[in-house]
Amino acid sequence: MHDSPHEHQHGPMDLSVRVIRKASSGSNEWNRGQDPADWWQELVNRHGHVGPWNVLGYRMGRFVLRELGTSWGSHEYIVTAHIPACTPYSCILDGLAVATGNSEGRLDLLWSEVALPEFIHVSVRRASDRKLVLVFEPCAEYLKRISQGTVHDLERQSRECEKMPEEELFRVRWIEPRR
Repeated sequence: MHDSPHEHQHGPMDLSVRVIRKASSGSNEWNRGQDPADWWQELVNRHGHVGPWNVLGYRMGRFVLRELGTSWGSHEYIVTAHIPACTPYSCILDGLAVATGNSEGRLDLLWSEVALPEFIHVSVRRASDRKLVLVFEPCAEYLKRISQGTVHDLERQSRECEKMPEEELFRVRWIEPRR
């Protein structure tokens, strides 16, 4: 006897996935969003507050747009945050989303769990052929510094992250030559 109200079936089930629309890249009728005029406020809207982890994600995302010559919401690249499955690391995702216009629902903003903070990185692949283009590795010294703050330090740490040179926040490893 089963406790569930549905029929129970033993043996293989006929499961299939119907593909309605594959994720597309570039400008098209599906891409109606706009780069936020006030990215700081957009982080508040999406995340609930601004902290150094989502500002770090934002800075990485803006690097992607600038250095790869793409625009917000073009969805030409798949961005994956390789992070531990907990906060504050997951905050990076919201910064990446606000910066690039990519989203979890469009499957061009992803996350993959890593076991330790030492393994944190963000990878960027082309949507058209899934080839790896570059990898961001946050600077260990910077991550250590923001990991020691409290909720009272969020504003100060976020403003510092906003103004710091990129080379003090992250290292970029190019897999493909720059355009």
